[in-house]
Amino acid sequence: MQRGIILKDLGSSAAPHSRKQSLNGAEGPHDPLISLLAQIGRNWNLNVYLLSDMTKGNVLPSVGFQLRSADFAVEQRADALP
Repeated sequence: MQRGIILKDLGSSAAPHSRKQSLNGAEGPHDPLISLLAQIGRNWNLNVYLLSDMTKGNVLPSVGFQLRSADFAVEQRADALP
């Protein structure tokens, strides 16, 4: 299974499935935020493209919510261990 982040290429007029850009490792721009999101995506397999569509472009609040949700779920599982 390929892990990484999927971002919408807003400058393209192609079909939605061809407007995706995968950022894995050294690929993609050297923007610090994109780099951070790529690392998060590699660890938790977040799909920012889907989040963007679901939230009408408000990606960062959704990513923050997803990260908080993931942290909460990990804490809950850790508390349940004997």
